[in-house]
Amino acid sequence: MPKGFTEVICQGCGCKFYGQSRRKYCDMCEEEIWYTCPDCGEPKRYKYSTREKADRHCQICNKSAEENGRRLDVHHIDGDKSNHDPDNLVALCHSCHQLITVGAVEDPFEKR
Repeated sequence: MPKGFTEVICQGCGCKFYGQSRRKYCDMCEEEIWYTCPDCGEPKRYKYSTREKADRHCQICNKSAEENGRRLDVHHIDGDKSNHDPDNLVALCHSCHQLITVGAVEDPFEKR
């Protein structure tokens, strides 16, 4: 378990998960309760399913969320943050996501 992580009981559904002690909700509950897409108003459940589909590993460097010490980012391949089509989403660690976002590396998922 990464440094700073503890066993936490989700205040939403009661499941146990490992996270930073300040977290009160598991990923599934947190997204259902707190997050709404600012562009389309839809709940951000797509983030949970995208991370799960990737087995919680970055799709570029293959590091797990636990190895990175934070949840994976969800990258919109076409850059349209309101396009939540599963084929347009990929789970990335924050480092890889930033490299793509600032253009330091070419986006390997972008359709040409």
